Amino acid sequence: MNPGPLQRFQVKPARITNRQAVRIAEKIVVRSGLAEILGSSLDTRHGSPMQVSWRTLLVIFTVHGIQESNMILLKIEETAQELFNEGLLPGVRRKGGVTYDQIRHNLRRIAKGLEDGAILVPHDPALCTMLRGELHDGPSKCSGGGLLTPALFSARLLRASVPDDVIRTTSFAIDSTDYETSAARHSWKKLPDVVVQDEIDPTAASQSDFTTSDWPKRGADGREQHSLDPDARAGYRSGKNGCPKSVFLGFDLHIIVPVPELGQDPVPHVALGLFTAPGGGDKAAAGIEAVDALRAAGATLNTLLNDRGYSYRVAEDWGAPLRARGIESVHDLHTNQRGETPGPRPGTIWVDGGLFTSALPQRLRDLPKPHFSMSAAEKAALSEKYDERLPYLFEPMTAPDPRTGARRYRGPAVKRPRLRCPNNPLSMRKGYDLPTTKCVKGTACGCGVTLTVEADTELKNRQRLAWGTTAWAGSYGRRSAIESFNSELKGNRGVRLARFYSRVWGRVLNHLLLTFGLVGLNVRLLRDWHALRLLRDPWMAAIGDISDTDWGKEHGHKFRKPRKVALHVRLGLKEPPPLLR
Repeated sequence: MNPGPLQRFQVKPARITNRQAVRIAEKIVVRSGLAEILGSSLDTRHGSPMQVSWRTLLVIFTVHGIQESNMILLKIEETAQELFNEGLLPGVRRKGGVTYDQIRHNLRRIAKGLEDGAILVPHDPALCTMLRGELHDGPSKCSGGGLLTPALFSARLLRASVPDDVIRTTSFAIDSTDYETSAARHSWKKLPDVVVQDEIDPTAASQSDFTTSDWPKRGADGREQHSLDPDARAGYRSGKNGCPKSVFLGFDLHIIVPVPELGQDPVPHVALGLFTAPGGGDKAAAGIEAVDALRAAGATLNTLLNDRGYSYRVAEDWGAPLRARGIESVHDLHTNQRGETPGPRPGTIWVDGGLFTSALPQRLRDLPKPHFSMSAAEKAALSEKYDERLPYLFEPMTAPDPRTGARRYRGPAVKRPRLRCPNNPLSMRKGYDLPTTKCVKGTACGCGVTLTVEADTELKNRQRLAWGTTAWAGSYGRRSAIESFNSELKGNRGVRLARFYSRVWGRVLNHLLLTFGLVGLNVRLLRDWHALRLLRDPWMAAIGDISDTDWGKEHGHKFRKPRKVALHVRLGLKEPPPLLR
């Protein structure tokens, strides 16, 4: 085992000063390009110029997020005044600094522009030309011309908050967490009107129905509105820390974090994508929005780890869109997704999303499901049972057809036999260490066939790594990154994402403030992650600050508890070539 990072109590990096935070924030804002985008779409060409530039406003919001505080407008004004008094906002034209009205008014301008689709990402003037008032498309590397959506606003800012050389991966994990609106309830429904009716859970903790004379109202989306917040909706929050599943009123935050490639060392768990949706909404649609925004911001996504909240949706809403984008899904299976169904031709069967020959022994067809209460040894032993299925598994021969999505598979007794089948002489030449099927010689079986699987066949359940196996567990185990980030978000690193974290109403306004909060959390997480590993803070290196002590010299003598190597590293798993994705 390699020595792991130090414990948080062993290394306590100095708090980031306002001067350092401003320099970091300026770098982030410049990297995001958002100041220029907002200026090109929201600035008018007549009248007096803005007293506070978009760049300065974005810097103020970002600094406030870095300095570990709730994203409340009054507190943001205090931060702006503090920065002004310290001479850190030279671009402010007004002698008295930045006012509360300027902060609120311009935040609402951004929100309204995003809601109305009025903010356009401009073309790069170095790549595109203006002719007769029309903007012509430039080369493919020009990313202009599209609308700036709330999710793209977040993706640009969050990606800019992580230096390029810190995280290099094409694998990501997505999950949603609840965020309660600050508006008071005026009515309650024990069974919320969630978009996906299958999610309704009568056993979830919830009080009895109550209504008042005017509540609930009918919102613009046709769902019940229980508060003055026009976008907050009732939904379910998962049970955790001994608390049962319950009903809440607010928003679902869909967050994307990077995870290491198979076989690679750990990477910092930071947020790179955010999509804010009304509570109880369609997770699949929201997840695809977050994925598209992250890709539009320049990220390459090859693999996405997701839980049953996404993968259990109908294939047309989740599996098919991911496949169309060339993204491999690694997911858990719902109880209803498990079991045995007929294969695409006689002699084949689908079991737990994997295509097998029907020679698969009965004892391996209905194995117990892993449970969170199992010990690590019990989970490993169960995975070994699932591994016994692998010799009977069909393997892909080609990449999916680019036009139809269909794919060719070969049976386990073809080319490189993984079992011995009497109907396939090549396989019978193999040693007795391989399992021998009970196929009857001369009777057709599926062990040696090659076949085509259409794109929509078992798309909801199919995965490259067979579900439940040790390799699948190693790959899916990387999803702990998003759980770790959510725990940081709910009560660590100076952040407590709970009701009243941002006291504004409306989906987009909350989304904007939450984005700046996540940017600040990213900066602090990167600082702590590197300090615990006795490495230099990448943002201090980026701004040329040398005030930090040499953590290696100061803390290198301290005991570092050996850290267990991740399962996917111990197994020697590697990312597959594109042909086998």
